[in-house]
Amino acid sequence: MSARSDKLHSKRKAKTTKNLKRRAASLVPNKRMLLVCEGEVTEVEYFKHLKYSLKLANIDIDICGKECGSAPTSVVKYAKSRAMSEGPHTDGGYNDVFCIFDRDAHVDFEKAKSQILELNKPNSKFYAETMYAVWSNPCFEIWLLFHFQYTRSPFVAMRRKSSGDCVTQELKKCASFKKFSKHITRENFNELSDRWDDAFVNAKKAYADYKKIGEPNPSTKAHFLVEYLKNPSKGYHG
Repeated sequence: MSARSDKLHSKRKAKTTKNLKRRAASLVPNKRMLLVCEGEVTEVEYFKHLKYSLKLANIDIDICGKECGSAPTSVVKYAKSRAMSEGPHTDGGYNDVFCIFDRDAHVDFEKAKSQILELNKPNSKFYAETMYAVWSNPCFEIWLLFHFQYTRSPFVAMRRKSSGDCVTQELKKCASFKKFSKHITRENFNELSDRWDDAFVNAKKAYADYKKIGEPNPSTKAHFLVEYLKNPSKGYHG
């Protein structure tokens, strides 16, 4: 091989090595998130559709539901255990942990929020950077309803229907959700994502009104999480 050919070969090899390193680096997640859902179906399916549709680079998102139980404190307990088993966030563990649960009729709702505040204290020795409470009042379906309408009329249990059932009943008045029964289909999710602008406006308006007058029913923090997943670089502002 001539000196010139040898030089070209070395340049190509160096370029190839550099490209491989860059490609390998792009596959390594620089942020890890854990979403633990109270619901086994609706929330899990919604966020799995969201994860798939966003195709986030360098972000690893784990989503689970049936493993943790339905009580808010059970969600927090499982989220803590899972995060601790993954090790410190500085050594590949989770950066953000989101506990997604409903107010509904849970007696431990406030306790779960307090537990999360305790875990976020500097001396708690919790491995993840931060745990967040992503609650909905009365239930996660209010976030879905906000894609179609704005309301601040409280949903309350009546006869044999829970407050959550009443939200679902209202959601079913929307044409594409007539047959809704917990499951979020790809078609459902696509329609919801087409209505994100309206959903964000309605959810933010409801949340602001809750903060102003102190009545959380109905409102949600789901929009904070969805906005964060859509634009991770902007941070979580819930």
